[in-house]
Amino acid sequence: LFPFPTLLFGLLGARRGLIVNSSVACCVLALLVWPELTLAQYREAEKYRFMASLVIVIMVSWLNEAGRHHNLESMDELQRQKEILANTDVLTQLPNRRFLDHTLPQHLKAQPSAYFPLALIACDLDHFKQINDQYGHAIGDLALQHVARILASNLRQQDIACRYGGEEFLLLLPHCQPEHCVRIAESLRKLIENAPFQPDPQQPPIPLTGSFGIASCASLDHLQLAIQQADLQMYSAKQAGRNQVCALLA
Repeated sequence: LFPFPTLLFGLLGARRGLIVNSSVACCVLALLVWPELTLAQYREAEKYRFMASLVIVIMVSWLNEAGRHHNLESMDELQRQKEILANTDVLTQLPNRRFLDHTLPQHLKAQPSAYFPLALIACDLDHFKQINDQYGHAIGDLALQHVARILASNLRQQDIACRYGGEEFLLLLPHCQPEHCVRIAESLRKLIENAPFQPDPQQPPIPLTGSFGIASCASLDHLQLAIQQADLQMYSAKQAGRNQVCALLA
């Protein structure tokens, strides 16, 4: 009987294994307490030694399985945290380029009906190099964080705001109609332009604007092309004078 507690814990896990092993121990105890249930006869000392040994084996096996389960959960949590960090931009806390290239396609493939048709908005801060040159890179980082907060806090729960690289952001809006997408981009453009960016209260606000490009995507196979199209529309907005929205919608 003694090998079974460890085997049961290994097969059933700590919680269910404890229940089954406790049931087995109760059955064995019943056999020892009521001799008429079995033909074997044991002295009282033998009964006590056997039950004590069985309980100790069950407890040690449970502690071992509980510790193993805890270690596995800790490793899984560590892996999840590593995955989150690998897919998160450190500066803005938005999903990063790796998320767009590796993690997002897996979700789109697994649940296409939850995302498509998908609208994409590319946003690039205007004259960002001048901000870095005039105020320093620390202020430039604060500007990126400022814009990231505006974008993330003014989207729907199912929308995704990502830092695509440098001063460029990419927004993914599942099941968003073209006209609605244009209105969202225009609203975000106005928020960036009008929300005061004032890292130093003793200094006047630093003007910020963004250029927006919009494209649509019907399936995972066209995602990269749609991102390129949104990027091209964003550059068209810059060439047209910046601080505006250009769209390419089917």
